Amino acid sequence: MSFDSRDGSLVSERLYRLDSKSLKQTDLLGNLQPKNVTNWLMDRHGQPRIAFAQVKDHSVIHYRQPSSDEWTELASFQVLDPSAYLPAFIDGSGQIYVNKDNPKGFSALYRYDSSKREIAAEPFLQVGEFDANPTPIFEQRTRKLLGLSYESDARTTLWLDDELKAIQKRVDEKLSATNNFIRCRQGLIC
Repeated sequence: MSFDSRDGSLVSERLYRLDSKSLKQTDLLGNLQPKNVTNWLMDRHGQPRIAFAQVKDHSVIHYRQPSSDEWTELASFQVLDPSAYLPAFIDGSGQIYVNKDNPKGFSALYRYDSSKREIAAEPFLQVGEFDANPTPIFEQRTRKLLGLSYESDARTTLWLDDELKAIQKRVDEKLSATNNFIRCRQGLIC
């Protein structure tokens, strides 16, 4: 990490791989990463795919294809730009999801097409007059997107997986007076 000597703010961070036996640290990207990166999104293989950079008063989003070492600038936004979006996560198929304000001014979750550099016209998830900032629920091995946990007036889960959706429905029918959650542990369904 590097910090601004004037105010101590984060200027850039690098990714390293640590061998836990030898304690040897290896620079994951060498000199191939964009400048001024302050955050990362990784794919299901632990490879960096999206880099967030801050350059003066602009937030810059960079993307790297799975089979490439080159970074492409997807977008650059001034602070508080209403057209800005924020990549939220990448599922096991490589699909990118972004948070962006909908026309009513509430954050919604959209699919993003990196080849066309387009956000889908319709939200994947919007939660009425609440910001949709969901937590994705993935299958452990493949990172298949199973559901989205989010909060509106209460915490709830939108299951995309039919089996988990059916389990949730049965639990909700039996415990109709409560707000019910299904949690997955490693080795079980999720």
